[in-house]
Amino acid sequence: MELVYEKFRDEEEKLQYMNSEKKENTVFATHFHESTEIVYLEKGEIETTVNGDTFAARGGDAVFVNRFDLHSYKSYKGAVTHVFIMGKKISEPFFRGGRICFPTLLNDKTANKEIFGTVLNLIKYAGNEATDTGIACLLLGLLLKFYSPVKSDEKKETHIIRQIVDYIDVHYSENITLNSLSSDFGYSANYFSKLFNQYLGMHLRDYLNTVRAYNVRSILENDATHRITVTEAYIKCGFDSQSTFYRSYNKAYGKSPQRRNKKS
Repeated sequence: MELVYEKFRDEEEKLQYMNSEKKENTVFATHFHESTEIVYLEKGEIETTVNGDTFAARGGDAVFVNRFDLHSYKSYKGAVTHVFIMGKKISEPFFRGGRICFPTLLNDKTANKEIFGTVLNLIKYAGNEATDTGIACLLLGLLLKFYSPVKSDEKKETHIIRQIVDYIDVHYSENITLNSLSSDFGYSANYFSKLFNQYLGMHLRDYLNTVRAYNVRSILENDATHRITVTEAYIKCGFDSQSTFYRSYNKAYGKSPQRRNKKS
């Protein structure tokens, strides 16, 4: 699970490509970056929320995420994904004529097979600015060949949500409540709750506990010597009870926390 502004994505001025088969249900919390992101789902199912709208993608579909779009994913066990993240520099030749946006859900499976089949055959040549730029612009150009561009419809509340998720990323271990957070951002609790649910697809309490569960997992996975107990980790991350922690962790990852084998 990854959180809020992924600055490292934008600092990587290259074509970032990741291929994975999910061994378990996985939650990627709401985040954003300046880079353009495209996810091709070879098989399986993922659910994505982009700027408050939720889409279900199935094998053969693709998801297009524009620069600075708030987006999150839930990938289901068995999903095989190909993720392409293109920084501003290598995609600039394509966008030089003006900002071009595509539909979030690209569900022409025949077109997608041709588009991503072509690009995946070339991905082995990625690794320097010239080839990365060529592959990125080819991918975007093929999308333009098969899909009609759409008008960007970023809502005015999007920047507010970015501030909120950024705040939670820093303060997740504290006693955050709907009333305290809505007051901090100058909104009524009812409006804040409605806005939060619309954009992030879950209640504040559930999102906060998902972020906490992610940080517990990170602590445990990086504690190879097992010096930190599970209880110490979840208390450190803001959980106030064992039952809430295990329920939230199981909901996010489909299993109880596991640790690496202890080093001898």
